[in-house]
Amino acid sequence: MSLKDKSSPQEVTQTCLSCHPRVGQDLLKTAHWNWKGYSPTLAGYEHRTDISLKLMVNNYCVAIGPNLQQCMSCHIGYGGVDDRYDFKNPANIDCLICHDTTGKYRKDPNQGGFPDPSLDLVAISQKVGRPSRQACGACHFYSGGAANAKHGDLEPSLAEMNTPIDMHMGTLNMRCQDCHTTEEHRIAGMSLTAPAVEGRVNCEKCHGSTPHGVAGPLSRHLDDHIRNIACETCHIPSFARLAPTLLRRDYSAAGQDRPDVRDRYGMPTYDKKFGALTWGKDLVPTYLWYDGTRNAALVGDKIDVSSPVLLNAPVGEKRSPAARIFPFKVHSGVQPYDTENKILALPNFLEDYWVSFDWAKAIAEGMKRVGLPYSGKYGFAETKMYSSIHHEVVPAKKALGCSDCHSSEAITCTRCHKKAEGMDLPARRLPVYPEVKHRIDFKALGYPDDPAMVGGRFYITIGRGSPPK
Repeated sequence: MSLKDKSSPQEVTQTCLSCHPRVGQDLLKTAHWNWKGYSPTLAGYEHRTDISLKLMVNNYCVAIGPNLQQCMSCHIGYGGVDDRYDFKNPANIDCLICHDTTGKYRKDPNQGGFPDPSLDLVAISQKVGRPSRQACGACHFYSGGAANAKHGDLEPSLAEMNTPIDMHMGTLNMRCQDCHTTEEHRIAGMSLTAPAVEGRVNCEKCHGSTPHGVAGPLSRHLDDHIRNIACETCHIPSFARLAPTLLRRDYSAAGQDRPDVRDRYGMPTYDKKFGALTWGKDLVPTYLWYDGTRNAALVGDKIDVSSPVLLNAPVGEKRSPAARIFPFKVHSGVQPYDTENKILALPNFLEDYWVSFDWAKAIAEGMKRVGLPYSGKYGFAETKMYSSIHHEVVPAKKALGCSDCHSSEAITCTRCHKKAEGMDLPARRLPVYPEVKHRIDFKALGYPDDPAMVGGRFYITIGRGSPPK
């Protein structure tokens, strides 16, 4: 099958599938296509396959269901503007969104996933190849409404060669799929903001469970940390190092005509569509226990507005053997809710709120689209959302040092090793990031004090004895 000069997007796809028919059928079964799948890490829904992204609520653009045309601009298909979309038709697959190598391909944000009509699809399709960081980033770098807005550790600069902010992508020039391994178009990886998981990514797969042999006498102590601390905690000391990330979006202030005011990073502090905005850069993560599962606020769930509503809280605690201390970005929001039914409201933005800036009208239409009751009365609720930090890994020498987390007294070698006179190098007691004070709140994590002083959570085991006094 050959292409003519003005081939439609579907004709481009059908040409691809004429040689790769099995690939099309494989892709129709994936989470990237269906936005749902097995959700073994979603607490309370571990054995479900029907928890779609359309059933989840967030505090960026709130919900997919009422805003399909807008959200489908990042779907790997064409034409998904309403619930009549045919997810079983392989001709709707957008092959170029992942396999473009020219850097020119782009979707039209107002056309439900169709490409910009000005593009020469034939010329672009003649230069397809393996997905690049730039192709993956076309969606993942810009989710949340702006570059790096949502995740905080997915900056557009990661697509560049020799970018200084990530060892894997910048220094080693690795592709996304080197870690996010792919089989039959099922891509390993997990997002706290999406339900489906098609394989896990972990550092130990390449680095093993004892990766610190090069660290000399400290290696055993560092390897001991792996049971309790995620690799990312020490090896990603900060995130959003070049591009600011969004920290708060207050929809209750939206709809006003205000002057354009920029913060110290050059980012807008207000947008009529989104309300008041707060940005941050080069941020220390929030550290929490995390066992690999998380909760989720779903469309229609009852909420309690007496405290911030947690939309996707990580699960884990100090007493859980499966939990480790992980780094997170926290995004807070103020978003509408139904004050009578006590559920989060799901407004329609593109055709309603961003046209009339009438919350009552936009919420009524959005709730109608997803089949939820609406009392007609709305208010605004504080919400909180988490993104796990996995990218922007620094070189080993820039990873956290012992005293970046522990007190200098706690990490003196002779405190435990009485015969270690002369081995206690003062340089080990110097923090790598002295400007960051009290990086980890050990009491908030369940310790009475610095665990290097009082003993870790599982210190007393056979052969280990009691923690040092």
